Amino acid sequence: MALQEESEMTPSPKTTRWTKRDYKFLALAMLIKFGDAVEMYMPGVITQKVSCELDVSFFQEGTLSIIFYIFMGIALLVAVPLTKKIGEKNTLLCSMYGSIIFTIFCSLVPNYYTFLLSRALIGFGCGLNATTIGVFGANNISSYEILATFSFIHECIAFTFGCAWAPLLGWLLLETLGWRLFVLLTSIPLFIVPIFMLHCCIDEEGTATESTSLLQVENESQSVENFPVRVLKASLFGGFSYFIGYGSIMLLPSLIRNFNLPLESEYVNHECEEVVHGDQYMILAAVNGLANILGRPIGFFVRPHFKFMPLQTTFMLGFAISYGIILAKPGLLVESIMMGIGKLCYSMQGAELSILHYDVDYFGLSGLSLGGSLMFLGCTLGTVISTTLAVFINPYHVVIAGLVVSLAQVGVILSFSERK
Repeated sequence: MALQEESEMTPSPKTTRWTKRDYKFLALAMLIKFGDAVEMYMPGVITQKVSCELDVSFFQEGTLSIIFYIFMGIALLVAVPLTKKIGEKNTLLCSMYGSIIFTIFCSLVPNYYTFLLSRALIGFGCGLNATTIGVFGANNISSYEILATFSFIHECIAFTFGCAWAPLLGWLLLETLGWRLFVLLTSIPLFIVPIFMLHCCIDEEGTATESTSLLQVENESQSVENFPVRVLKASLFGGFSYFIGYGSIMLLPSLIRNFNLPLESEYVNHECEEVVHGDQYMILAAVNGLANILGRPIGFFVRPHFKFMPLQTTFMLGFAISYGIILAKPGLLVESIMMGIGKLCYSMQGAELSILHYDVDYFGLSGLSLGGSLMFLGCTLGTVISTTLAVFINPYHVVIAGLVVSLAQVGVILSFSERK
């Protein structure tokens, strides 16, 4: 009788029934991803304001834009070894407490270099979160049947709302508060609830009667053939996708600045009227936020009804067409709309990306942590490269690079013969 009761309380590895513990981890993951999204999109909101106030050079402004993503990529390399040493819960706590300290430091710094250091360390914390929260959830989720939904909700839904929240607040508050107070009020509240949940609501050890650890369950997906090749394909898929999707974080502000400047020769000294301002923040919110919010649910719900290759190829063709129109230079409004359509196509592909990130069938249980981490490292490299191009070269040249990468992405998609 006792064994029967325990069996009823402990979900099968293939059940679709969510437990209270599953919902707790989902809420935690959503809150962390929302906060990370705000931090990742913050450079597109504040960088030009900061460079104006601190009177930095063009190269220094570009470095400020990309330093966050560089250190985020470095963190991805150490996230898995660190979690094995101190545990996922402690890694997340260290990251979030550190982010609070660095955010305060970032807002109080007297010069460019200390600000640069602060943004780098905050990026490092977000990099730790990116891998750790997914593995933490997978270690505690009841069933790998619900892992796809878990990954999609926290990586797509929560993250995309954070993408829209940063520029929307920029439109509402940045001009009034100034960037220092804006960073404090925007960032610090995002860490409070997750820290409280980790201390009071989430037990890393777990109990056998409430949840069966996904990564501790032995089944037919324990390992897969050609694991290195699969990781390479997933990393390229993620890297190219993030290149075309995250390049707009700084590409769109650069494009707006380009239209704000009557002559290229006047692109000196970072005059304050040359930066993104006023209602232009709504363009950032629509392209980098609204397009994401709309696209990922669409991608998630159409995914089961179409085969992988034709669906993902269609998304890339839509992206290529929208960017091709931008190259005709039809004006800021039309170009912003086309960037929004391109972002929408990327976002629809993002649903597949979030599921692939923690796909047990694709990586196998034994390789899930390593495969997911290396895939996200590929994503971050794509982000760093596209952001670097967006801040240092002509924005229309970056659009051309995006077109080339979209064609390369089609080649990667066609190589996924094992993915349904």
